[in-house]
Amino acid sequence: SETYFRVIGADSNLVLAELANYPNPFAETTTIRFRHNQTSAQPYSIRIYSTSGTPVKVLSGSTTARTMEVLWDGRDESGSTISSGAYLYEVRVSSTDGQTQSASRGFVKVR
Repeated sequence: SETYFRVIGADSNLVLAELANYPNPFAETTTIRFRHNQTSAQPYSIRIYSTSGTPVKVLSGSTTARTMEVLWDGRDESGSTISSGAYLYEVRVSSTDGQTQSASRGFVKVR
């Protein structure tokens, strides 16, 4: 009789970590940084909201490395510079096998 087994590596479950942005507070631009544990490109989205929950901007793409840095120019979907104040952002990464992880943080825009 033969025994079959499957080895599941460390990359089997999607993990999202080290979410931060810098500078914070920021005046013109900020870089949103996050890390995931997958070995291949994964789709991501960064949704930025006002503290009242109003959507401000969506940044999206595919990861090109395990540690990603996405520059945001402080503009909303219409291209206008956002007002000074507190904002929230959510980073969501999806794996090719359907797993999704998300994490949220806040930042402050100053003039």
